[in-house]
Amino acid sequence: MPMRLFRSGWGRASGNVSGNLGTWMVISAVVTVAATTMNYLASGRSGSNWGHLAAVAGMFLGILVMMKAQDGHVPPEVPDEDEMP
Repeated sequence: MPMRLFRSGWGRASGNVSGNLGTWMVISAVVTVAATTMNYLASGRSGSNWGHLAAVAGMFLGILVMMKAQDGHVPPEVPDEDEMP
């Protein structure tokens, strides 16, 4: 039963992200820029975790950009082996 709930929740979450891809990209870009700025301003202090947040938000933004690049992609048709010369 817990796995069924997890899978149904995951499907709704991934549908929400793919349905609002542009919004999620803007949010992630803003968080990345804000965390990078905070990391730059706090660079003199030790133990600043703003760099970690900037890295994670940047990775999430990269994944979203790759998802957007694949949106609407139609792979070319590959001929069957029987039709090849």
